[in-house]
Amino acid sequence: MIILSTLLMSYAFADEPVLPRDAQYHIGEHITVCDTVREVSTPINIDSPYKIYFDNIILGQHRNNIFSILIWRENLSDLEINPYSLYGREVCVSGSVKRYNGRSISEVQMNLRSSSQLDIK
Repeated sequence: MIILSTLLMSYAFADEPVLPRDAQYHIGEHITVCDTVREVSTPINIDSPYKIYFDNIILGQHRNNIFSILIWRENLSDLEINPYSLYGREVCVSGSVKRYNGRSISEVQMNLRSSSQLDIK
């Protein structure tokens, strides 16, 4: 009986949102991350995405393992949102988590491809 109740409790909490800072512990998993959007970065060229951050990023002072949501131009019509409209709003995003290792940073990322992945509070 104890084992069954433990299994049921762990299943019940499996869909609980993860804090952005804890997403690094869920690489390769499908999770939901919720928080307030603190920054929306403009793509640096036609092939780069919009980046949504829950943490404030000071130019030139990136931290490792920061969580970012990527919105690619080809997905904007499916999302039917302006990425800048998310600034200051509480959002939840669901998807698979991956790690990007750049020259000077290591980011934990999730691609936002459809409106079914996004819940704006």
